[in-house]
Amino acid sequence: MTQSKPMAFLVATRFNLLTLMVCLVAGFGLNHATAHTGATGIVKQRMDLMDQISKDMKHLKAMIRGLKSYDPLKVRQISLANNQAAEKIPDQFPEGSLQHPTEARPEIWQKWDKFSAYNRELVLESQRLSEIAETAQLPAIQNQFRELSKTCLGCHKSFRKKKKKS
Repeated sequence: MTQSKPMAFLVATRFNLLTLMVCLVAGFGLNHATAHTGATGIVKQRMDLMDQISKDMKHLKAMIRGLKSYDPLKVRQISLANNQAAEKIPDQFPEGSLQHPTEARPEIWQKWDKFSAYNRELVLESQRLSEIAETAQLPAIQNQFRELSKTCLGCHKSFRKKKKKS
């Protein structure tokens, strides 16, 4: 009988850990979904577009870092999808579209040339990544991914509201 208590404890502990993990994942999804709550029209469209780019970038990052199996064809496909999405970005920012819950700052329209330059760079860097993915070795792909990420970060620092820490 003394062996059943430790076994029951292990089963209960595993169940509790699994339950905790499911709750955390579900909570993350809920929190992420609520970030777009109330978004409508062009604000929702651009938030959805940016969200897709973000998911793609995270997928690329995981492959490039070896956290997911590396597939150069997938890197190319995702890079091309990001390139096509990047080409749509300027149209997603009609002047004054600052309705809640947008993360866009008014500086976008005040410094449209700078915003547009970041966008052109994003289009170029994502195109380069898709081309490099066809022929290059992983280190070259990693370097190009870093350049692409710097472009995203630069634009976000300049033109996106800081995210509130939970």
